[in-house]
Amino acid sequence: LVHSVPMKTNPQKQPSQAINLPLWDESKIFIDWLTIRETNTGQWPELNDGHVISCDRDGVEEYTVQKRLAVKGSHDSSAQIRVTQSELEISFNPSRFNRNDNLFGCNYEQAIRKANNLLDTLGLKPIKKFALTRVDVTLNVSCGNLAKLDAFIRHLKKSTLPRKKTYTSYDAAIFQNKRAKITVYKKHQEIIDHNKVEKQMSCSQLQDIEKRLEIAKHCESEGVARIEVRLGRKALIAKGLRHGERN
Repeated sequence: LVHSVPMKTNPQKQPSQAINLPLWDESKIFIDWLTIRETNTGQWPELNDGHVISCDRDGVEEYTVQKRLAVKGSHDSSAQIRVTQSELEISFNPSRFNRNDNLFGCNYEQAIRKANNLLDTLGLKPIKKFALTRVDVTLNVSCGNLAKLDAFIRHLKKSTLPRKKTYTSYDAAIFQNKRAKITVYKKHQEIIDHNKVEKQMSCSQLQDIEKRLEIAKHCESEGVARIEVRLGRKALIAKGLRHGERN
């Protein structure tokens, strides 16, 4: 799909840099989650899905939080949006919104355009000078087959990265600190786990599920590992990626 992975077998725990990965093609990296905030100076009306009110033991209101509004897209996708008197916030997966799957997806520019298209459908003005509070970037790596994919994940579970703790879960290796999180998992298994059939589904929903299962079979046969890097606010600030601007 994107890259092959030459495998090294070593039962001892070792730095993940020792894995002989080829140089990643930047054009194959895409955005899998995006949370954007911009100060509201009156350009947007308030928009939410109700309020959560916190009161003390005497029933005196302490603060109110406006709930995010879930905006439904096609193919059972959705986005979260909230507009208060002080700011606008959008949180969504641009590579999945209005698409049946996110095996491949949007680059950064396409993701911002998709956010503005979403605002346009709601009759809201586009974002211009905004702050990013979460960005997930992702890459597909083809190990060649399922056996090699299993070996790749097992190897990563025994590996470490500098200044990050190593965690393991079912079919995944996770490297994490307070700023960022790197997750490597089997893409076909993730599709299957999130593709549960519910009762009373429409024909289009069932067709979407069948298509996703076909993609899962392809990922399984190719041994596709998904590498996701989650950058939080602190990581974005440290890397100078916190703020964006559109004309």
